[in-house]
Amino acid sequence: MNQRTPLVSVLMPVHNGGDFLDAAIDSILGQTETDLEVVAVENGSTDGSSAVLRRHATRDARVRVIEAGPVGLVAALNLGLAAATGRYLARMDADDLAEPDRLELQLAYLRAHPEIGVLGTAHDYINAAGTQVGSRRFVTSPKLVAASLYFGNPLAHPTVTIDRRRTGELQYTSGFPDAEDLALWRTLSRRGVALANLDRVLLHYRVHAASATAQDSAQVGSSDVDAIVVSSRWRADRARWAISRTFNARARGVTLWAFLAGVTALNLLNLRRPEVSRASLARRSALGIAAWLRQADRNRR
Repeated sequence: MNQRTPLVSVLMPVHNGGDFLDAAIDSILGQTETDLEVVAVENGSTDGSSAVLRRHATRDARVRVIEAGPVGLVAALNLGLAAATGRYLARMDADDLAEPDRLELQLAYLRAHPEIGVLGTAHDYINAAGTQVGSRRFVTSPKLVAASLYFGNPLAHPTVTIDRRRTGELQYTSGFPDAEDLALWRTLSRRGVALANLDRVLLHYRVHAASATAQDSAQVGSSDVDAIVVSSRWRADRARWAISRTFNARARGVTLWAFLAGVTALNLLNLRRPEVSRASLARRSALGIAAWLRQADRNRR
């Protein structure tokens, strides 16, 4: 007897999930949308994560474990993509927590808006103890998300749910440490796939000593810029000059005049992109400038 194909596959790469892995898996298995599978790709853990995954797979047939070995994040993600069978694909990290209705709400939105291929959400930040320590929201409309791809990453990777019928084949690209998601969003946007966000916190993003979020932000930012430059059709030197003055500029200490110069250059380059409207560029530029000014005001206090 053939096993029924689940509606949604939840892709979870696991490398040393530690004390948070059980709770992360339970937050998916406890979803109000129950027609799902968890595709857990074990990526060379040394802390017993493999045993935790096998225990969950024994208890719940919806958990599938791929013992990949130490192949790295991008390879683990691509192995999971190849194994996932659901129409919808949701991402989840091994140390985060999903709200119980996360998948239900995202799938409802994607059904109501069939033009959307990728849907992220807002999220908060929690520490190792589970205490909220911050939050993050994103632009929501497809036009603003498309216009934001040069100003910062407009989608939080572990929040996204993807309609695979809208996106076509998915493949993560290596060479951009911690920016493999941004490279994928750029590729999908160029294909004409619409990306959007729900302005609702549906994921608790854990920040702790071993998490990628807590690692070197300068390295992450450099990889983000590399992902944009390589995937663009611009001259690399011109693109890098503009992007480096705008992308995550609030964290890089870029002066206002340098930021404005970068915004102007980016807007001129973006006018060539058919998927981005002038109105969206103008609004996204205004949002970026306002954010820069808010951060500068905080720094003066």
